[in-house]
Amino acid sequence: MIEIDFKKKYYPLVLVLFVAGYMGAIFLNIYFDWLAMLTAGIISLVMLYGFSNWQIL
Repeated sequence: MIEIDFKKKYYPLVLVLFVAGYMGAIFLNIYFDWLAMLTAGIISLVMLYGFSNWQIL
């Protein structure tokens, strides 16, 4: 079993990024609303897990 360690010091910043992505999804126009949440989610995952644990196939 693989054990992944979270970086707890980034929890407040990840919460702010989530709120910013959600607000961007609400207030951006219909063509870019999905991009705000996707970008905030990817940045948050990289901050919590690190680049070594986040692999794209």
